[in-house]
Amino acid sequence: MSGDTMIIGAGWIGRHLATSLGVTAIPQRKAIDVVPPSGGSLIIAGGRSSVAVGDNLSEVVEEECSALSAILDRANQEGCRVVVLGSSDVCGSAQVITGSTPVDPLTPYARLKAARERVVIDAIEGGLNAVVARVAPVHGPGKAQTARLVQLARRRVIAVPGGAGHSVGFITLADLTSAVIALASSNQRGVVSIGAGVTPIGDLLRALGRAQGTTPRLISVPVPFAEHLAASRSGGVAWLGRFALPRRVEMEVALEPMSVESAAEYLTSA
Repeated sequence: MSGDTMIIGAGWIGRHLATSLGVTAIPQRKAIDVVPPSGGSLIIAGGRSSVAVGDNLSEVVEEECSALSAILDRANQEGCRVVVLGSSDVCGSAQVITGSTPVDPLTPYARLKAARERVVIDAIEGGLNAVVARVAPVHGPGKAQTARLVQLARRRVIAVPGGAGHSVGFITLADLTSAVIALASSNQRGVVSIGAGVTPIGDLLRALGRAQGTTPRLISVPVPFAEHLAASRSGGVAWLGRFALPRRVEMEVALEPMSVESAAEYLTSA
């Protein structure tokens, strides 16, 4: 990675990237007037992590996209390499996600991310040296969802919607960090996906269990029945919810993701 590096976004991912690179993450709300490093790299890990029920989506999209566009304009003026983190959610219910998978957002959050992705694509077409990444659900130390997943794998019986053989969208924080650093050092442009590829949910749960000294029994159940179990909390059966629905997010960066066993050791060692 040549030159200086700036990170905008001081959330969980942004802070981890900053620590890995030895820089300070800038909160997005304070990035309005920042000047990206000339000839260096700019990693944008900011943006809303959710859209609340009462939010006006049109206003949220306008605010987020205007701020992002202004930052990208300044980066272009400074000859900066830009990596923008987006979401695989922009592809809706697609079961295999790459950088070329059609956009089909199904939720307000996904529509916001799709709008931000479009801003980056337009800037690239205008000459910006940039890439936007469709990132799979990220798991690592310090994330509440990860802690729940690790705890779940200690249960004796887990209800898995649709069976345990299909892949789920997944990437470790460590692999995401390596992929982002690789992208910042490359000339790869356009839209790419960052995920662990084929990640069978059954393999992941069993590996997480083994890393904690147990072997959970996985029960395949239809999605509606799994949701009924969650609502009734009956039988002491843990369930995964929609996290376990089929999805595979490919790794389109020159990086080999952790094996399921290595990922389990990483997630349970924190």
